[in-house]
Amino acid sequence: MWTMQPTVLADKYDDQIRALQKEIEEYQSKAGQLQTQIATLQEEISGIDTQKKLIQAQISLTESKLAKLQEDIATTEKNIQNNKVVLGKTLADLYIDDTISPLEMLASSHNLGDYVDKQEYRGAVREQLSQKIETIKSSLRRYHNYEHLFVYR
Repeated sequence: MWTMQPTVLADKYDDQIRALQKEIEEYQSKAGQLQTQIATLQEEISGIDTQKKLIQAQISLTESKLAKLQEDIATTEKNIQNNKVVLGKTLADLYIDDTISPLEMLASSHNLGDYVDKQEYRGAVREQLSQKIETIKSSLRRYHNYEHLFVYR
């Protein structure tokens, strides 16, 4: 009878060993699956970090463009004001010169050269006036274009 009992005990241990080995294999398989999931999640996190950095760079670029645009607007507003002042002076000079007839201008000139100089000055004032008007129009168009960028939506 002693011979049967060790076989029964050996079978019992063999069953336990097989069950434990199977359990270990299942845990190893599950650990492998979890490692794959971890790698996938780390790749997703890396992708999200990259997207975050891209968005932050785009925000910084937009902020820089906005600061430049605000500076351009301030410069344009200042130029418009300066041009208005110059335009006012030019108009005043032109008005005064236009009230004087060419005959009066010739009579008030010391010589013919003085008269020609005054006529050239009048032409230059008119040209300057035209240029300032165009500059103001251009500045106003630029200003209105900037203004549309800041319209709240």
